[in-house]
Order: sequence, then structure tokens, then C-alpha cells
Amino acid sequence: MAVAFATSKQWQEDTRPDDLLAALDCLRIHQGGVNLLRLVNQIMDLTKLAANRYDLRRAPLNAGHALANAAIPHEARAAARDIALEVTYCPPGVMIDADESVLTAMIGHPLDNALAFTQPGGQVRL
Repeated sequence: MAVAFATSKQWQEDTRPDDLLAALDCLRIHQGGVNLLRLVNQIMDLTKLAANRYDLRRAPLNAGHALANAAIPHEARAAARDIALEVTYCPPGVMIDADESVLTAMIGHPLDNALAFTQPGGQVRL
């Protein structure tokens, strides 16, 4: 732990603004790769659905948790655009039978549109 702290402290002392900008660029590139992989996987799933070769992995899900989990990937984008992303209250114990990844995509697509067309300072409620 002391070595990690010392290395971190040394890095902070030796770090130039250009290094921080390069690190941020790397982080953005990595996040872009993660997003691209997610999109490719979604396209593959949609192709399987269209060909009737997608096996739904249905399971009982807590509806409130499913909504909250679907909103998580969009929180940073909402914050960056100064948009309040609010997950409304869902009574405890409300269960649904669904494939979580498909449900997340079904919620995510309209949520993406809502964030794209909401003015900064606005609010999106899920």
C-alpha cells in the first residue's frame, strides 16, 4: 500500500498537464471502444431476434432495480449535458419476467433519444 501511495504521490508531482490530457484522451478512447463493443453486441442480438435465433433468458426481475440499472450507463451523458436523470419510484416487490439485457436495451434506446433532444438544464424522468 505504501508503495502504491508513494508511486501515486510521485506521479502527481511529476505529472505535467500534457500527461493529464493524454490520460484523459486514453480514457475517452477506451470508453469509445466499450461503447462500440456494446453497440456491435446489440446489433448482433437484433440480427438474431430478426432471424428467430435469439433465445430469451427470461428471469424474475425486480422492476425498480431493472429501471435503475438501465439508467446507470446514461448518467454520465446526462450530467455532462446538465440534464437531471431521475428514476421514479417503483413500489417494492414489483417483479417482472424478462430478459434483463433485452429490457435494458429497450429502455436505453428511448432514453438515449430523450437525452439527445432534451435541452441542457432539462429533466428526463424514467
